[in-house]
Formats: sequence, C-alpha cells, structure tokens
Amino acid sequence: MKKCFLFISISLLLLLPRSFATSPDKVELLKELDERQALFARYSASLSKHSGIFGNRTKNDLRESQARLKEIIDADNKIIATLQRTLDFRDFEKVSQTYNTHDFEERVSNLSTVNDSLLSKVNQFEKENKTFRRHSGEGKLLQIFLFVALIGSGFYILRLRKKISTGI
Repeated sequence: MKKCFLFISISLLLLLPRSFATSPDKVELLKELDERQALFARYSASLSKHSGIFGNRTKNDLRESQARLKEIIDADNKIIATLQRTLDFRDFEKVSQTYNTHDFEERVSNLSTVNDSLLSKVNQFEKENKTFRRHSGEGKLLQIFLFVALIGSGFYILRLRKKISTGI
C-alpha cells in the first residue's frame, strides 16, 4: 500500500508542469508526503505492538492502529486536495493561454487590416506625388518663360527710352 501510494504520488509529480517545480504547492506537497511517510512509520510501529498478557494485541492496540490509519487517510486527503488544486491551476493556465492565443490572433488580424489600408494610402500618395512633380516641372518651365519674357520686355522698354531720349 505504501509503495503504491508513493509510486502514484511520484508519477503525478512528474506529470505536473515545470512551473510547478518551483511553486509553493510543490513545497507543501513534499511536506505533506513527508508527514504521510512519518504517519505510516508510526502505523507500522503500532502494528508490531503486542501489549496483551500472552503477547496478543489488545483492544487499545487495535484502537491506536485505527487512529494511525485515520491520520494517514487525513494526510492522503490533504495530498489529494493539493494535487487537485495544482491540476485546477494547470487547467486555468491552459484556458488562459487559449484566450491569449485568441487575442493575439485577433490583434494580428487587426494589424494586417491596418497595414493593408496604410499600404493603399501610400500607393495613393505616391500617385499624387508623381502628378505634383509633373505639374511642378510644367510650372518651372512657365517660370523660366515668364522670366525670359520679363527680361526681354525690360530690354525693350530700355530701348524705347533710349530712342525717346535720343529723339529718333
């Protein structure tokens, strides 16, 4: 019975997640296992006790063995409760991780949508930029033409003034 319980306890410890390895639940569980082992040792000692007249077990010996067994059962119940709490926490972590995964997938989808809309805006602005550059090239040509026309008209006006002042 003792070997079976220890085997089950150790196998459950191995199945627990790595985060449990440093948690307070592990410390508590190990303490409870040590306590159960001590209780079982006391029970084994009470079984070998024969305080009767002819070396038989008395009623008090049997009651003491029963009390030790009840203490062992209480310790087992504490161990099972600790393991159950740990497994519930593990299930909670899995559910939480599922929700986190869903939230991350939703965020990636939203970011992808934003990225697509920004990309379309960039393409639209690039087209507008090309149009403005073409118009700015035409505007520069017009500015050069007007500058040349201004200089030409300035020379024309100077010639007219010279002619008027010379009297021709």
